[in-house]
Amino acid sequence: MRALLLVAVLLAGCASAPEAPAGTRGKAEAALRSGTAFLLQAQNPDGSWGSPDTVALKDSAMGFDLTPGPQEAVRNAVTALCAQALLRSPLKDAKSGQAAAKALSFLLDRWRTGYEKELTFHCWSYAYTIEALLDGLACPEGAPLRDRIRQTVPGLIEGLRSQQRHEGGWTYYGGPGAQGTSMSFTTATVLLALTRAAREGFELPHGLTEDAAEALRSMRFPDGRFNYGSYLWDKPEIPLSPLGAGARTQAGALALFEDGRRRGKGPGLDTLRESLKGFFETADYLELGRKRIIPHKDAPHMISGYFFFYGYFYAAESLARLPRAERTARTEAVAATLLRTQENNGSWWDTLCYDYGDKWGTAFALMGLERVLETPEGGPR
Repeated sequence: MRALLLVAVLLAGCASAPEAPAGTRGKAEAALRSGTAFLLQAQNPDGSWGSPDTVALKDSAMGFDLTPGPQEAVRNAVTALCAQALLRSPLKDAKSGQAAAKALSFLLDRWRTGYEKELTFHCWSYAYTIEALLDGLACPEGAPLRDRIRQTVPGLIEGLRSQQRHEGGWTYYGGPGAQGTSMSFTTATVLLALTRAAREGFELPHGLTEDAAEALRSMRFPDGRFNYGSYLWDKPEIPLSPLGAGARTQAGALALFEDGRRRGKGPGLDTLRESLKGFFETADYLELGRKRIIPHKDAPHMISGYFFFYGYFYAAESLARLPRAERTARTEAVAATLLRTQENNGSWWDTLCYDYGDKWGTAFALMGLERVLETPEGGPR
């Protein structure tokens, strides 16, 4: 595929209109526009995205019966991701900006989600809500909400503190009373949000990120891959194959890199280079899980579809930290995959899950495509 040459200037999560030479810019812009159009038409009247409508297959493992509290958490996480995708777009206009502002207001009104003992996705909700609100702080769309955002983020941080597991990380799902040990990818997602909040001046409880980083390091193998969770400490290769580790490894490496950068110590760019090499070497295996019905069970190497666009998003974020000269081949590969996997209606999806899968897939894909098409030196927003 020919090189994508779209240039976008992003500042602190907000983007001005791109200036790009000719070439394949039209394809890239078309993908961004149709993906944005999908999100705009799919937004609920209250500003959120997704719903408990059962569009997943009845027997799908992702179609389990979520009660109201978990549904609120999943909806909030998906809404936060969609808001971020709109706020960061280099093609943002008044309509998409208004939709993002409406989503921020929704999250500020309903960030507290109902707690139930099992299948509680608060950690995802709180982490991605922090990220969306911080994007709002940096953008004109969030200007009227800045006081409320600054008042709300500490509550989200405290919510994450209350869910931290005894090993220092966060589990896939489950609140304080639920069983579950730290998972590498969940811990990475939360650590990235907390690190960004600290960098932007929000106070963190003593030891919160230190313990999280230590838990994440303990799940990292000498070759750079990350295990699925701390429950596998004594079973390093069971039950999940290293061929399916690319997405969680990418998120984990990025989280440790950003945590180290904030502290002035820790892994450097070589860690990201190593993780990206592993990601692209196993990318074909990662795709084997896309659009499969039952996560971990009907794809080779126990790969789950919901890691697909998640993985490409964090790969794009990692690439943005590297010097520009190192990015070209990899960013073209990310962009080619995202363009290839877009649906005819403008969406992207990797896993069926109620009315959420095509919303989170579209948000991750848009942010990944937006990120790899930047020109300036990368780094945290």
